[in-house]
Amino acid sequence: MTLLDGRCRTEALAFEPVSEEPLPPAQTLVSARRLVEAGRPFAAHEVLEARWKAGPAEERNLWQGLAQICVGLTHAARGNSVGGLRLLERDAAGLEEYGSGDGPAYRLDLSAVVNCTRDRMRPLSRLRVSSSSPAQTGPV
Repeated sequence: MTLLDGRCRTEALAFEPVSEEPLPPAQTLVSARRLVEAGRPFAAHEVLEARWKAGPAEERNLWQGLAQICVGLTHAARGNSVGGLRLLERDAAGLEEYGSGDGPAYRLDLSAVVNCTRDRMRPLSRLRVSSSSPAQTGPV
């Protein structure tokens, strides 16, 4: 199971807000995973964003990439497939680059997260292609 394998649903306003205080790295990942699995990717973004802003500079791309993937999931769940796809594409590539370096991943399988993110992008890519195709009005 990876961080992004949860169901992507729009968050209801009735959910409790998450703390803006940064959690330790391992706890951040557990909390974010649970929130994504519960259909709350934007809340997961908030947890990850707190860690990215409080963490060391050399880890910024890890936490920012994970947080922005959650924002991409949120956009997609709310019907903004183009915006969601752009974020997912950019941040999957960013995590892939981070994973090729020496930065800590806190036992997170970054290649699995990247693969899962790209799996989530496939249906969005098809939507973008079909919506950008010109409508046929008659024989060509």
